[in-house]
Amino acid sequence: MRTNFNTNMEVDILAKLADLRDADYQNTIVLHALIELLIQKGLFTRQELVAKANQLDATLENQIHPATAPAVDGNPPTPGHHPIPDSRPATLPDHQTPTVPDSISASTTTPPAW
Repeated sequence: MRTNFNTNMEVDILAKLADLRDADYQNTIVLHALIELLIQKGLFTRQELVAKANQLDATLENQIHPATAPAVDGNPPTPGHHPIPDSRPATLPDHQTPTVPDSISASTTTPPAW
């Protein structure tokens, strides 16, 4: 049988998860808008962004799991490493351009407070 204490804890955890989801969504919107503006202004291309993201991902993976990480910047992987093929596309197709949903307007969103 569930106690009132356990039920209250579950409700509290679910509320915190909902708050985290909302914060993640707002941060994602801001990040997508920033990326689009920087690409439009010609500061970098979508392909450069994807290449950098893949490079950072591989570097962080190497720091987190050095024995199973792929080669980074041409350096060979750790001995005994069996690379897993990267199924991610090298570029982000134009039809996958992140956009802000129509249901969200500048007047209804609040950017994160940094």
